[in-house]
Amino acid sequence: MEIARGIHLIKCPLDSLWTGVFVLAREKLVIIDTAFDCSITDLVYPYIKKLGRDPADIDLVINTHIHGDHIGGNARLKRETRARFAAHRLARERLANPYFHLNKIRSRFSPLVPFQEIKSGLTPQEIDVDLEHGQEIDLGDSKLRVLHTPGHAAEGICLHDSASGVLFTGDALQGRGTMSTGVALYFDYDDYLLALKRAEAALAQGGVGMIAASHPFDPISGLLPAKECAGYIELCRDTVARYDQILREYMAEHEDTPDLREAVRRLLQQAGITRTPGVPVLAYHTAAAHLGKIAPSIKWGEPL
Repeated sequence: MEIARGIHLIKCPLDSLWTGVFVLAREKLVIIDTAFDCSITDLVYPYIKKLGRDPADIDLVINTHIHGDHIGGNARLKRETRARFAAHRLARERLANPYFHLNKIRSRFSPLVPFQEIKSGLTPQEIDVDLEHGQEIDLGDSKLRVLHTPGHAAEGICLHDSASGVLFTGDALQGRGTMSTGVALYFDYDDYLLALKRAEAALAQGGVGMIAASHPFDPISGLLPAKECAGYIELCRDTVARYDQILREYMAEHEDTPDLREAVRRLLQQAGITRTPGVPVLAYHTAAAHLGKIAPSIKWGEPL
């Protein structure tokens, strides 16, 4: 679907959700995130051909962060197109061994939480262009300004398109999360607040006409008009405050005998989650991000 002039969103199935691949088809042909290998052959290539363009001519692939549902199509595009690959400089080490990094996330709280292994298939690769906060990527007829927005991922970025005003947010602005996570997923409390602050600053500077997220984060469908963007970022911030309150109350009641599993159960219940999240371990990361601030003397899982 075309969401702005020359900007297209392809929704790639992910369990009960979707991962967004964005195609910028203007002077240059640019892809933001690659979902899965099958997404490229089944959805992305056919869509580009319908636009009258040749997938082999993709100029640039940008990864907003190095999680499996955002880089799964990288290897195919590396083999079959002339594209250069760009990501934040902190992504370089993780992209060199993505399988190890992603399974470290899944196994961090094992055996407390059963390890749901990601199978091999993610190919190590080099980054052609290291990105930094504030950098501008020249696309000829427009520029993409890079916002380093960590929290959900240390290397996470948003991209603001000067021509359309679209702010591509990847997974940086979590809202109240998805059913895969149960809650908003972030690994570092302070970094996530920094991400919200930087996104808010981009809105204040003007020129943002739409937020385009990579998943349908509760309560948005993935796309958000300009008039609702500030409210959504405030909701993200309020969600952090709510989680902090829930976990502080838990720790006040169980100061001498804290139990991470019970803390997560309390968080999910009071956050309104009535079903088991699709990937249960992910909520533990958010809880640990808060508990590490509340009770830093306690070990909350293995370091990432």
